[in-house]
Amino acid sequence: MKRVVAVVGASGFVGSAVAEHLAVEYEVRRLVAPRLQVQATSISDLRAAVDLAAVDAYAEQYLVGVNLVVNAAGLATATATHLPALLGANAVLPLFLAEAAHRAQADSYVHVSSAAVQGRGLLTESEDMRPENPYAVSKALGEVLLRRYSPITTVRYRPTSVHGTSRPITRSLVKVARSPVAVVAGPGDDPSPQMPIARLAEAVALVGAEAGSAPEVVLHPWEGATTETVMSVLGGKDPKQLPRTIARSAVAGAYATARIRKGLLGHARRLDMLLFGQEQAAGWLASRLGPRPSAQAWLKSLADAMSASDQEELD
Repeated sequence: MKRVVAVVGASGFVGSAVAEHLAVEYEVRRLVAPRLQVQATSISDLRAAVDLAAVDAYAEQYLVGVNLVVNAAGLATATATHLPALLGANAVLPLFLAEAAHRAQADSYVHVSSAAVQGRGLLTESEDMRPENPYAVSKALGEVLLRRYSPITTVRYRPTSVHGTSRPITRSLVKVARSPVAVVAGPGDDPSPQMPIARLAEAVALVGAEAGSAPEVVLHPWEGATTETVMSVLGGKDPKQLPRTIARSAVAGAYATARIRKGLLGHARRLDMLLFGQEQAAGWLASRLGPRPSAQAWLKSLADAMSASDQEELD
């Protein structure tokens, strides 16, 4: 008998890819996440916002007989600022689903978090979290709630910047790469934590299969891209190289502006990533995932698919 996996948020960008990948080996239940909005911000109040009667009802209706629950739901917009919706989807929902999975007697639970919880420093599998915008704060609070209160074997999986043809942030990145403002901090060899959606789905399947022996936090490994690779392959041309001192001044100015106008924090972070990328420590998944495709190959495939999509829209 096939193992049964429930994928919550299966209609979304991440969830649909995960569900499709898992369906090759498992019986997959594609589920919709309950919509939660909360005003609370303290850990105790957020925990209290988990409605146990609603948890019981969700478990009984959707999760009976499930072996593994994957939470691929949430608000994944780094520039979002509406805190009640962010906290409901990214902080309270993860614990809600952990409680529901436990009550349905599932074996384990994989929560798709985000590397954004660690801010601008070296990405690791540690509990050191320094979120810098409302989105990242909400994801970090979700991790804290799971670490403290999850009643079931739980793995918090942190993907980095995920790309696919249907994702708005990917389209924005391609537009920048093809524009006159395509720049990197010279010489452009900084590691960039970009990844294709197919690798996320592969990682979630592996983490779910080994949830009992995996660490509580799993970081997606570096997929081999550099800042120059991303811009040149997606843009079809070499990006301009800014002197690093000028690039750092530009990033510092963006963060300074964002401290005054909080809604710009996500945009400042994107500029920082575009120019300087971000380093990652090797973690648990690094030696377990299958051989990664070359960064040039998956970025070229993505660029070609985006060009074909744009042409179809014109036709």
